[in-house]
This record gives sequence, C-alpha cells and structure tokens, in this order.
Amino acid sequence: MGSCTGLEACREPPTGCEVVLGVDPSGGRSPWGLAVLARRGGTWTLARALEARPAEAPRLLARLAAGACLCAVDAPLTPQPRGALRPCERAALRMGARLLPGWKAMERVSRAGLAAACLCAEAGAQPLEVHPGSTARILGISRGTLRPRHAAEAALAALTGALLVEGGGLAVESRECCVALPVPSEDSRRLALAVLEALKPRP
Repeated sequence: MGSCTGLEACREPPTGCEVVLGVDPSGGRSPWGLAVLARRGGTWTLARALEARPAEAPRLLARLAAGACLCAVDAPLTPQPRGALRPCERAALRMGARLLPGWKAMERVSRAGLAAACLCAEAGAQPLEVHPGSTARILGISRGTLRPRHAAEAALAALTGALLVEGGGLAVESRECCVALPVPSEDSRRLALAVLEALKPRP
C-alpha cells in the first residue's frame, strides 16, 4: 500500500461529487463495513452496503473507491494520543460529538483506517475522517438496533460525507487533525433515516 499525506488538513469536498463511499474498518477479525451513497435525481440514496472479511476488504474497497469522489472513514486518520483526545476531537465534543480518548485497541483500528484512506486516495477518492456514532447522536438517531452493524456504521459514515458535500455538514479542524460532523437539521435527520431504512432486508 502506498503512503498518503495531508490527512490532518480539512479540504473542500470535490465539486460536483455524486458518489460517497463510507468505510467502517476493523482492527481485528471483525468484518469491515462498506457502503456507497449516490446522488440520483438530486436525492442521495443507498446504492450498496455490505460487510466483508478483513482479508477481502482491501480488494472490495479499492474497487468501490474507484467510482467514488469522497471516502468517509470511521477511524482516526492521524495519531491519537493514548488516553487523550486530539484537539479536533475536543472541539467536536463541544459540538455534540461523542468520542473516547485513544486506547490500545483503537490503535489497530486507526492503522486499518489509515490503510483504507490511502487506498481511497490511490483510487482517486478524497479521504475524510468521520465518526458515525457522533453523526447519529447529533441527528437524534438510535444505533442500538441497526443491523448489519458494520454496514450500518459505514452507511452513517457515507451519510456524513454526503451531508458535507451538500452543505449540511462541517469540518472541525485543528493543526493536527480534521473530523467531519453533520449540522443538526430535520432534513439531515430524514435523509439519515431513509438511508438506514434502505439497509433493512426486503420481504
């Protein structure tokens, strides 16, 4: 995997972006979640959502990223101090985010997330750090019953990226890091609920 740089900086989403890939990486044996949101007729819809074994995830990720312009990754993409929060995370907490200080297991997730971000960048999709749990909290959505869990987290990640593209999100930045959050609104909440409803199996 090639290296990528500049992940600590907030960048404007690509102009005219119409496909966003959400990634919920795993730092161990748990499945990865991958989800694609596409804008069709002015509306964002869930085009694909799946879970993949860690050994399969990089290949699937690279393929999906090739068709996306933004890649929203649910993992710290810059070093997270053990037992502490990064400056952008402290700022995000003041905006309603729900975040935990860095801990040992998160280091593995962060490495997987960075690898995912680099794969996305190589495929031409701009990486973006997001936190689906915070997105759900800010929009007033319960995650407890969402299934499949990792695909749902990836869908919320992609949603966060899509909202940023639409002007319904903001990038919380410090010198060391950048994380995207939604701006609370009824329109954003309705879109989130529609995306998550699309995850449910059809009878």
